[in-house]
Amino acid sequence: MVGDDLSDAEPARSLVRDRLRDVLAVVLTVGGVFFTASLDLPQAIEGYIISATAVGVLLLVYGSGAIVDLRRR
Repeated sequence: MVGDDLSDAEPARSLVRDRLRDVLAVVLTVGGVFFTASLDLPQAIEGYIISATAVGVLLLVYGSGAIVDLRRR
């Protein structure tokens, strides 16, 4: 074991931080849905606004690197 090269090793990710990010993304998305519903917009537009809000929240919480990570899978 002595002399093992660990220069390519990545540090362990915190599961608590990941779960807090997940909860934040859900809370902000649900809040965006309720806010959009309170605006009394036409139903044809609400779906697009909610979708755009969800994408915006995901980019805000996870960053643009999340899109790259999804493409690698």
